[in-house]
Amino acid sequence: MDGRQRARELITQGKFEQLRQAADDGDSHAKWMHASLLLLSMDETALKARKEYARLADLLARQERLDELRELVHTHHPAGTIVLAKLLAKQGRLDELIRLQDAGRSEANRPVADILLEQGRIDELRAQAAAGNRSALAALVMVLKREKDIEGLQALAHDHFAEEKLIDVLAGARRYQEAVALQRVRAGRRRSVIEETRLTELLVRAGLEEELLERAKTDKGVRNHLVRLYARQGRVDDLRAMAETGLDEARQRLIEVLREQQDVDELRKLADEGHRSAVRALLDTYQEQGRVDEVRAMAQGNTGNSRSQLAEMLRERGEVDELRELAAADRQHPAFRELVAWLAEHEQVDELEELSRTGDSSAVAALARLAPERLWPRAEAGDTGVIWQLTRAYRKQENVDELRRLAALGDREAQLGFLSVLLQSGMLDELKARAEAGEPHAMSYWIEHLAEVGEVDELRALADDGHASAAIKLAEVLGEQGRFAEVVARAKAGDRFAARHLAYVIAPPFDDNPEDRIRP
Repeated sequence: MDGRQRARELITQGKFEQLRQAADDGDSHAKWMHASLLLLSMDETALKARKEYARLADLLARQERLDELRELVHTHHPAGTIVLAKLLAKQGRLDELIRLQDAGRSEANRPVADILLEQGRIDELRAQAAAGNRSALAALVMVLKREKDIEGLQALAHDHFAEEKLIDVLAGARRYQEAVALQRVRAGRRRSVIEETRLTELLVRAGLEEELLERAKTDKGVRNHLVRLYARQGRVDDLRAMAETGLDEARQRLIEVLREQQDVDELRKLADEGHRSAVRALLDTYQEQGRVDEVRAMAQGNTGNSRSQLAEMLRERGEVDELRELAAADRQHPAFRELVAWLAEHEQVDELEELSRTGDSSAVAALARLAPERLWPRAEAGDTGVIWQLTRAYRKQENVDELRRLAALGDREAQLGFLSVLLQSGMLDELKARAEAGEPHAMSYWIEHLAEVGEVDELRALADDGHASAAIKLAEVLGEQGRFAEVVARAKAGDRFAARHLAYVIAPPFDDNPEDRIRP
């Protein structure tokens, strides 16, 4: 276990005194996490006593105590200028930010640029850029790009970022000759794969085939770009020639072009050679052209996805008898699914009921939507598949009464579906009553509701009464409300869920999504 894991484990176990001792003994991870804990607790006195100036600056900024933050940065913590700059930006104090710039503090550059951009003060933004503010320059470049101001970008093209955006705007305006010339120089100057790729992409957009062919002699990657050019221009012969050299990209693009051109003969040749993408393209073309006999012939050999496409075509054409024959011969045939869909569309509930007795879930689902009363005897007999489909249908309809009946059968999925719809429908009194009566799963949904609406007092009461899920949600809600001091207090009092939440906030797993947590 490394230092970070050890310190995190101390928080998880609520051993805050041991964490403090480890920090005092020089453990850098413990020191950082203990300071974070003090920040969450808003323990200003301890932060000052321990000279945790970085976290103290965060606390003052959070409380918008600007004068004290200025003093702290000036006397003890110059590195806190970035925190000060952010607070000044939040309060819109542009003049003071500029004074920080004049004092040589680059931390003010980004906030100054952001404010000027937000207020549309482009001339001042340009002046900042000219004075060396890189953030202002980047913001100005994006403004010029948005406005497609080529002359403005040309004036800044000495900067590599501005030059890049100038090339983009020129290409967008179809001024390819200028864009390619600039990118060619840029690629030669920077000598990177990215810049070479950008040049190749520009050559494709400009349709400069000769240069692409020349580059392809020494760069195999260019061949794929050349293929895209041929595909865009619909040049089948050139694509075929490149495909015959074994270039997979060329073969795939050739098939796509043939598909667009609906060239059945060429697609059939490629399909006969065993190219699966050609088989798919051929089947799609047959289906679009309504050539059911050809699809039927391919389905007899079970070629590609032909059985599914045949079934779809038969359904679209209303050839139900053939669907019935195929489905009767093989329940696994896609025709069974398409037959069910056709019967559902035409509300043929008698035949659907007959098919549902084969155990097919799609038939049961269709019957649950159209004639659920026909399934109730099987549900009452304990058929879990039927109960599940009825639950699903009633949930979509938000049919609370029928879900209540299903839930009374004792099936877990039905109970969960019923409680979920109770919550969605705002029938909170009944949900609360069921939770208080100890009905299975009801308390979980009630606690979920309390967390969603931020009912801290009720969550606290349930947590103190021993409901673990309430304790978990309480810690999360308190964190979302910025009431970490109470989370810390509960952790110190022995609430292990509060302690775990603190550990997650202070030292999250390396593989989590930062947007899913509340940071200190």
